[in-house]
Parts: sequence; structure tokens; C-alpha cells
Amino acid sequence: MLAFRDLLLPLNETQRKAKMSDVKDMLLKQELLQKREAPNSAYEIVDVGIKHAHYFRGVSAKNWDAVYIGIGDNPAQALEHALSQAVEEGWNVDHIAKAQSWPDKPSAFDRLCERALEKDMDIGEYLILTPKAECALCYYMGLRLRVN
Repeated sequence: MLAFRDLLLPLNETQRKAKMSDVKDMLLKQELLQKREAPNSAYEIVDVGIKHAHYFRGVSAKNWDAVYIGIGDNPAQALEHALSQAVEEGWNVDHIAKAQSWPDKPSAFDRLCERALEKDMDIGEYLILTPKAECALCYYMGLRLRVN
């Protein structure tokens, strides 16, 4: 069986350093993935609210390892979307999902209905006659995560 150093012997010094760097990066990624899977990661939920897609400025990632943006019709849907993105990236967010419950209101669709009523239109007519940019309302939630 070959030892790790035997794999590096045929390489010149530059290649050896590059290979060692790749191995270190791989080990750091494995360590981070293992920490992500631990259910004790720190988190913060940012309730951004109902915004137009064109005017949404995002959520700051300063001092956090990862930030996920959830989009939905209401806070519950938007948080579920953010949590599912975190799960896809390997984070264990079960403790967050169990600890947090968000309401189904306010609703971005309800906001559109209110605007339609203000103009004495039904929602179908409003959506047809109004520019798409004005109808692009979504509820946004940010999920910030950090490995402890």
C-alpha cells in the first residue's frame, strides 16, 4: 500500500505544493461539512417583508458562514424556502424548523388584491392591465447561519 508521501514524490516542488494545498482545502471542506451537520449552528432569521423583486436589496452576510434568501407568498412559505436551500447545501436546520413557526399572513397576493380593490378592479383585470414589474411582489425571509 502506498503512503501519502509516496504519491507526492514524483512531483516537482511547485506541483507538490499545489497538491498539498488541494488536500488541505479538501480536508477543510470535509471539516466544515461535518460541523454543518451538527444541530448546534448559530442562526438568525431576517424578516424582510413584502418587496418588489426589482427593489430587493438582499441580506448581509457579514460575520456569517452562509446566508439563504427565501421567497414565498407569506412568511411561512419564504422561511420554508430558505430552510430547504440550507438543507441542499448540507446544513442541519431541524432545530430551526422546530423552534420557528411563522404565520401565513401578511400575503403578497393579498397585497395585490388590495391594490386591485383600490382601483375598483377585480384581481384578474388588475393583473392583466398592470405592468408586470408592479405585480412582482414576494415575501422575503433571510436565514443566516454560522458554524459554532
